[in-house]
Amino acid sequence: MSDLFLAVLFTILAQAITWFQVNSQFIWQFWIDKPILSAVALGLPSSLTFWYAAHYSYAYFGNLWSTRFVVFGLSYITFPIMTYLIANESMFEPKTLVCIALSIMIMLIQLYWR
Repeated sequence: MSDLFLAVLFTILAQAITWFQVNSQFIWQFWIDKPILSAVALGLPSSLTFWYAAHYSYAYFGNLWSTRFVVFGLSYITFPIMTYLIANESMFEPKTLVCIALSIMIMLIQLYWR
Protein backbone atom coordinates (compact mmCIF):
# COMPACT_ATOMS: atom_id res chain seq x y z
CA MET A 1 0.00 0.00 0.00
CA SER A 2 1.18 3.51 -0.65
CA ASP A 3 2.31 5.81 2.13
CA LEU A 4 -0.38 8.32 1.18
CA PHE A 5 -3.15 5.72 1.42
CA LEU A 6 -1.89 4.57 4.83
CA ALA A 7 -1.56 8.17 6.03
CA VAL A 8 -5.16 8.91 5.07
CA LEU A 9 -6.42 5.62 6.53
CA PHE A 10 -4.66 6.11 9.87
CA THR A 11 -5.70 9.78 10.02
CA ILE A 12 -9.38 8.98 9.51
CA LEU A 13 -9.22 6.14 12.03
CA ALA A 14 -7.47 8.35 14.61
CA GLN A 15 -10.00 11.13 14.12
CA ALA A 16 -12.89 8.70 14.47
CA ILE A 17 -11.49 7.34 17.74
CA THR A 18 -10.90 10.90 18.98
CA TRP A 19 -14.45 11.87 17.99
CA PHE A 20 -15.80 9.13 20.25
CA GLN A 21 -13.38 10.01 23.04
CA VAL A 22 -14.44 13.65 23.13
CA ASN A 23 -18.09 13.52 22.05
CA SER A 24 -19.47 10.32 23.57
CA GLN A 25 -20.31 12.31 26.70
CA PHE A 26 -22.90 14.25 24.66
CA ILE A 27 -24.41 11.20 22.95
CA TRP A 28 -24.55 8.45 25.57
CA GLN A 29 -25.38 8.96 29.24
CA PHE A 30 -22.84 6.30 30.25
CA TRP A 31 -19.89 8.54 29.26
CA ILE A 32 -21.10 11.79 30.84
CA ASP A 33 -19.02 11.44 34.03
CA LYS A 34 -16.17 9.20 32.85
CA PRO A 35 -13.39 11.41 31.47
CA ILE A 36 -10.63 9.20 32.89
CA LEU A 37 -12.13 6.03 31.41
CA SER A 38 -12.55 7.80 28.08
CA ALA A 39 -8.93 9.00 28.14
CA VAL A 40 -7.55 5.60 29.11
CA ALA A 41 -9.74 3.50 26.81
CA LEU A 42 -9.57 5.72 23.72
CA GLY A 43 -6.56 7.98 24.26
CA LEU A 44 -3.92 5.32 23.66
CA PRO A 45 -5.47 3.96 20.43
CA SER A 46 -5.99 7.52 19.20
CA SER A 47 -2.40 8.51 19.96
CA LEU A 48 -0.98 5.43 18.26
CA THR A 49 -3.06 5.87 15.12
CA PHE A 50 -2.12 9.57 14.92
CA TRP A 51 1.53 8.55 15.29
CA TYR A 52 1.23 6.15 12.34
CA ALA A 53 -0.71 8.75 10.36
CA ALA A 54 2.13 11.24 10.84
CA HIS A 55 4.71 8.57 10.05
CA TYR A 56 3.20 7.64 6.69
CA SER A 57 2.27 11.20 5.83
CA TYR A 58 5.84 12.37 6.41
CA ALA A 59 7.14 9.42 4.41
CA TYR A 60 4.97 10.54 1.48
CA PHE A 61 5.36 14.35 1.67
CA GLY A 62 8.78 14.67 3.32
CA ASN A 63 7.78 17.65 5.47
CA LEU A 64 5.75 18.42 8.56
CA TRP A 65 3.67 21.23 7.07
CA SER A 66 1.99 19.03 4.49
CA THR A 67 1.43 16.40 7.16
CA ARG A 68 -0.28 18.98 9.39
CA PHE A 69 -2.48 20.40 6.66
CA VAL A 70 -3.64 17.00 5.43
CA VAL A 71 -4.55 15.95 8.99
CA PHE A 72 -6.43 19.23 9.41
CA GLY A 73 -8.19 18.89 6.06
CA LEU A 74 -9.29 15.33 6.75
CA SER A 75 -10.59 16.37 10.17
CA TYR A 76 -13.01 18.74 8.51
CA ILE A 77 -14.37 15.85 6.49
CA THR A 78 -14.38 13.19 9.23
CA PHE A 79 -15.93 15.33 11.97
CA PRO A 80 -18.97 16.61 10.01
CA ILE A 81 -19.78 13.14 8.67
CA MET A 82 -19.55 11.49 12.10
CA THR A 83 -21.47 14.32 13.76
CA TYR A 84 -24.17 14.08 11.13
CA LEU A 85 -24.48 10.28 11.30
CA ILE A 86 -24.09 9.75 15.05
CA ALA A 87 -25.17 13.00 16.74
CA ASN A 88 -27.83 13.83 14.13
CA GLU A 89 -26.48 17.37 13.73
CA SER A 90 -26.69 18.67 10.19
CA MET A 91 -23.52 19.44 8.31
CA PHE A 92 -25.61 21.07 5.58
CA GLU A 93 -25.26 24.59 6.95
CA PRO A 94 -23.61 27.22 4.75
CA LYS A 95 -20.75 27.88 7.18
CA THR A 96 -19.98 24.17 7.60
CA LEU A 97 -20.15 23.47 3.86
CA VAL A 98 -17.77 26.37 3.12
CA CYS A 99 -15.32 25.07 5.75
CA ILE A 100 -15.48 21.57 4.27
CA ALA A 101 -14.83 22.98 0.78
CA LEU A 102 -11.87 25.01 2.08
CA SER A 103 -10.46 21.92 3.80
CA ILE A 104 -10.69 19.97 0.57
CA MET A 105 -8.87 22.79 -1.21
CA ILE A 106 -6.12 22.76 1.44
CA MET A 107 -5.63 19.03 0.93
CA LEU A 108 -5.59 19.37 -2.86
CA ILE A 109 -2.98 22.13 -2.62
CA GLN A 110 -0.79 19.89 -0.45
CA LEU A 111 -1.22 16.94 -2.80
CA TYR A 112 -0.75 18.63 -6.16
CA TRP A 113 1.28 21.83 -5.65
CA ARG A 114 4.93 20.76 -5.86
